[in-house]
Formats: sequence, structure tokens, C-alpha cells
Amino acid sequence: MEVLYHLGKGIKSIVHEGKLSSAIFFTEQDIRNAWIELQHLYFLTDQKPLYGKYRLEQKVTYWFVFFSLEVML
Repeated sequence: MEVLYHLGKGIKSIVHEGKLSSAIFFTEQDIRNAWIELQHLYFLTDQKPLYGKYRLEQKVTYWFVFFSLEVML
């Protein structure tokens, strides 16, 4: 049910706004943030990564559900 909601929301934003938010797509900054977070988790630095609208884990989960739906169908 959640997958249908996200697909519908994405289609609606494409039709009404003319584009899909780029915040959900992976960027180079995600890789940098993942490296900084690993260093922080292993107590190598006190610096915490600065995230935008979505964290890397949220993006991975979103795309995993999106593509796994295709496999299940």
C-alpha cells in the first residue's frame, strides 16, 4: 500500500509541478556523509554529517522498496 502511495505522489508531482524532487536521488554528498558517519560511529572524529532533506538510509530504503516491488510483481 505504501508503494502505491509513493508512486502516486511521484506521478502527481511530475504532472502538477513538472518535476520530481531531486532530494530523493543519490549524490556525491551522500557518499561523503556515509564516510563521516562511519568515522563518527567508530569514534575517530567528533564531526557529525550534515544531511539534507533525506538521510542515506532513507534513500536506500525508498529505492529498495521501489525496485523490489518490480521483482515481486
